[in-house]
Order: sequence, then structure tokens, then C-alpha cells
Amino acid sequence: MKILLIIPLLYSFYTFGQGGWDIGYVDIDSVGNEYIGQDVKIDFLKAPETQSVNPLEIRKIISNEDSAFIEINGKKIQLKERRNIYDDWGFYDEQYLECVHFGTTETLRIYHTVIEEISAEGLKVRFYFEISSSGNQQSQPRRRCESIWIEKSKLNGILIKT
Repeated sequence: MKILLIIPLLYSFYTFGQGGWDIGYVDIDSVGNEYIGQDVKIDFLKAPETQSVNPLEIRKIISNEDSAFIEINGKKIQLKERRNIYDDWGFYDEQYLECVHFGTTETLRIYHTVIEEISAEGLKVRFYFEISSSGNQQSQPRRRCESIWIEKSKLNGILIKT
């Protein structure tokens, strides 16, 4: 009788310990019009020595935090991928881009990116920025959005929510 009670208890510990994954990956050459209007995460092109990863190994593809320079309103900024990928879980909403060297007291992050147009050369995306003060946890972040073109030559692919 005691053994029958222990088995369901052990099973419940097993099920509570499971991770989760809701990230899909689309190679830049496969991004078509069906992604227009969708919220995506940008995956910048990796250095040549890291590009030999099997496309089915998504954790290896997106676990590197690449960066790229883009121009917004005539100002060149460096964006770095921030990836929260762990051994047994990775969630789409926890992935974002962050501006490197934005300021000493503020942080600029991009949590949402919507594809507006697709051409043979690039993607027109709308970045939704969140600017927050580093030292003041109680202040509400300022939000704004900006549409820009990103050349496909700077991109490896996009992350989508599955």
C-alpha cells in the first residue's frame, strides 16, 4: 500500500520539474510574406567560424549573443542579442535586443519587432523600444517605436513564437 502512494508522489515531482520551449527559428532565406505583421525576434549574422551549425539545433543557433550596428534616425547604434536560453527551457518573450553604450543612466531594450515589408535585400521592421532608468526601479519605462530597414546580409534568421 505504501509503495502505491509513493509512485504518484514521485511522478508529480517529475512533472513539476519539466522545462518549456516556445521558440521557433526561420532562416533568413526562408522569411516570406507570411511573416509580415508578425512579432519576431531578430537573429543577427554570426561570425563566419560559428555558422557551421546544423539548422535543427536551435539552441546552438540562438545561444550566441551576436551584435550588429544599425542606423536609427541618422544615429549608428550597436544592438546586442540578449538570450535567456537554459538547459531545459527557453521562452520567446524573454529574448530581446539591447543597445550597447546607450547611456550611463538609461537602458534601451527592444522586446518587440514587427516585420512590415520584405524585399530581396532586406526587411523593414518596426522596433518597439523601451527606455528605462538604470537606477530608478519605480519609474515607468518610456516607450517609442521606429521603422527601419535591415539588410539581409546582417541577419542569420528570425525567432518566432510557437
